[in-house]
Amino acid sequence: MNTHSHHPSQNPVGRHPDRPARTRVRPTEEPSDTQAGGFSSIMKGYSLVFAAFALSVLLFITVAAFAAYQSPDPTPLIRPVAAAILAVSALIGGIVAGKRNPACPVVAGLICGGLTTALLILLSLLFRGERDLLGWGMQMSTLPLHLLGSFIARPKQKKPTHTAGKHPSQR
Repeated sequence: MNTHSHHPSQNPVGRHPDRPARTRVRPTEEPSDTQAGGFSSIMKGYSLVFAAFALSVLLFITVAAFAAYQSPDPTPLIRPVAAAILAVSALIGGIVAGKRNPACPVVAGLICGGLTTALLILLSLLFRGERDLLGWGMQMSTLPLHLLGSFIARPKQKKPTHTAGKHPSQR
């Protein structure tokens, strides 16, 4: 009968045959697209961004309609009020895009602003109305205003605090 007895002094350091081997789990080098705030994460959050944009447009149009109803002739107010509503709503959409994607807020603003601009142009082509240069300019302004909103919403960098001179022995 040939049996091997394993004595702890016979095993090299760290090897224990009676214990299962542990494997070290290393973190992945690059996080997945969703974790990193990449394109798929931005697209998942776009419905929220567009909902914020659309709801703010509806809210501001409702308020503007009540205000215009008080005016004797609301016709000259239509273009400036529409431009203001579009601008504020695009800023809100950009802020939501930036807050929703803190890892890449400006890229999120660019993508969401581009999609919103494309949707506005598509809707204007489907419902053919009188289109002039000012109308196209208003639609195209959605993209830079989304960018501005996402730039505003980006996380602020913390400034380093200096501790020199604050210790009681240095006063």
